[in-house]
Formats: sequence, C-alpha cells, structure tokens
Amino acid sequence: MENLDYLLTNKERRRGFFGLYFGRMVMAISSGLLGVFLPIFLYNIFDRNVSLVMAYYAAGAFVYLFLVAFGAQFLNQAKGS
Repeated sequence: MENLDYLLTNKERRRGFFGLYFGRMVMAISSGLLGVFLPIFLYNIFDRNVSLVMAYYAAGAFVYLFLVAFGAQFLNQAKGS
C-alpha cells in the first residue's frame, strides 16, 4: 500500500504524537503507583507479615519465568511450522 503520510498535516501529526506520548505517560504513572502501593496493600492484607509479601512477589516471579519459558517454546514451534 502507498505511503499516505504526505496527506497528514502537521497538526494531525502532532495530535497523534501527543496521544501516543499521553498514553505512555498514563501507563508509566499507573504502573509506578501500583509498584508503590501494592506492597503496602499486601502488607496490610497479610497482617503485617513482610515474609508473606516477599513470598507473593517470589511466586509471581516464578510464574512469570514458567510462562515465559513455555511461551518461547510455543513461539518457536509456531515459527517452524
């Protein structure tokens, strides 16, 4: 398909870049707030037990590693087909 960027005016391009930047900014702020307040929330939920909060994060990291390994294996099989 043809490159239709020449049809966009500068104002339309700026609006697109602003929307992209704004979306990334909202995602960064929300993940930062979650990173700050989730451990505090879990600390209160687990009756002020730090070891349970650390176990929660360790379990999450283990599940992530497990899923990444199977996801990579799945993608390699799909690529070979």
